Amino acid sequence: MDGTVVKLDENKRTFLVVQHPIPTSKDMGLSEMKELFLALNSLKEQTIMLYPNCDAGGKKLIDLIKKHEEENYLHIFKNLPHQDYLSLMKHSDAMIGNSSSGIIEAPSFKIPVIDIGDRQQGRSRTENIYNVEPKKDKIIRAVSYATKNKDFLRKVKACKNKFGDGKTAGKIVKILNKEA
Repeated sequence: MDGTVVKLDENKRTFLVVQHPIPTSKDMGLSEMKELFLALNSLKEQTIMLYPNCDAGGKKLIDLIKKHEEENYLHIFKNLPHQDYLSLMKHSDAMIGNSSSGIIEAPSFKIPVIDIGDRQQGRSRTENIYNVEPKKDKIIRAVSYATKNKDFLRKVKACKNKFGDGKTAGKIVKILNKEA
């Protein structure tokens, strides 16, 4: 839980899981989270999981997460400093869930994202995103595909982040220095 230093085994795959509620659809988020846990419990891979955001339905997801906090493969955090979160993302083998950070930040780290359900439907996305229905067996198959399929992994490594390259500040400084 929060405050604990997590010792990750570098020889094992690591998944970063962030699953949020779906405030527009009552209890859909909870049923999706249950399916996700069924998949994670089958995979039993080294997993970092963050609490969901504070959207309606989040409390039910947190209650479900608490029921699984003793799983030895699972490391759960209420939240993390942004730099720690990005560092974990960078060193993860895949991101799983329905968080916008899979769409916005993950392409910069060239990691596969298994996007569960429709929460991010309609958003622009890059080649590292693999969308899957929120069903245990489909999530398991998607994780296998996204982490092992050579063609998909080539696309992941070649993807460009549509939201920028993280170098905007330097470019602005360069432009301002030219104008000065």
